[in-house]
Amino acid sequence: MHLARMSLMVGDHTYSGLARHDKFGDKNFELYANTEKVSELTPAGTMRQRLDEHLVGVAKHAEKFSQLLPRITDSLPGIGEHKGFKQRTTKERFAWQNKAYELAVTLREKSQTQGFFGINMASTGCGKTLGNGRIMYGLSDTNKGARFTMALGLRVLTLQTGQEYQQRMKLADDDLAILVGGKSVIDLFNLNQTSAESGEQLPLNEADLNVYEQDQLQVFTQALLKNYGAGSESAIEFEDGYVHYDSPIEDHHLGSVIRDSKAKKLLYAPVVTCTIDHLIGATETARGGKFIVPMLRLLSADLILDEPDDFNLEDLPALARLVNMAGMLGSRVLLSSATLPPDMLVGLFEAYQAGRKSGTVIMVS
Repeated sequence: MHLARMSLMVGDHTYSGLARHDKFGDKNFELYANTEKVSELTPAGTMRQRLDEHLVGVAKHAEKFSQLLPRITDSLPGIGEHKGFKQRTTKERFAWQNKAYELAVTLREKSQTQGFFGINMASTGCGKTLGNGRIMYGLSDTNKGARFTMALGLRVLTLQTGQEYQQRMKLADDDLAILVGGKSVIDLFNLNQTSAESGEQLPLNEADLNVYEQDQLQVFTQALLKNYGAGSESAIEFEDGYVHYDSPIEDHHLGSVIRDSKAKKLLYAPVVTCTIDHLIGATETARGGKFIVPMLRLLSADLILDEPDDFNLEDLPALARLVNMAGMLGSRVLLSSATLPPDMLVGLFEAYQAGRKSGTVIMVS
């Protein structure tokens, strides 16, 4: 039902943006589905597509898109042979990563047909961030390449995670996308990095991140006003979030239905580090089409939830819905934190298991 609704909405969005097609429907039909965009040449209320024509066009585009869904994972880029993920670490402190990667490789085939729900618990500073990526790389099909999303609750930690993968794993710009709440957060992070290099700002650690994001907001706002001028709203871009992904985007048969450049970048990047709000929309399908790209991301990439215990109790239902959706769409899920309450683990596992069962029924039928 979720995928059918998504196909219809994509079909509607696509066909509504096209010119009228006189071969569809009855030319004398008096009911219309939409109006033209207001411009100097088209006043408000100018009719665009007849209703019967619109319905036929939407049906055709929805059918075309639904036929692409089973091939999306094969059509999107992944990380194939990569030394950074496969190379064994020689440091004793991180030796567990080697064992975890080797175990993941042995589970590769089973995880593709039976799913995977993993838990990575280790103390702070033991290399969980890179270890998570190595586990998902080990589980991935070598022919398709690895595709996974690391979802976090803190914006600065999201940026740090992306930076670590760039520097330590040597991921190129066409392999990694970093998504946070707005471009201003990037400026905030860079401002802190510059201050840290000059000795004016203490280095961040995980315990300070929440405090940092609150306390530095005023300092950062003052810096923006100084650089861009007071009252300049264009200096702060909070529209749809800022995406760092420099590779040119190939169509891969999806360019005709997903035209927004930021959405394409989110979808195509093999590795994405993002705040979790970029994915939660996949389960919020009551109104609008903002769930489409997050759902396609879950359909085509595995999911790492980093520090899920940082979320409040009232956030758990949304978190469980996300894990359930990931299971239904065939994603593998890995939870990572130094402390994970047993009740949370059981609840999220049951959510994943229920989603996996629903997805299996759909695939079999």
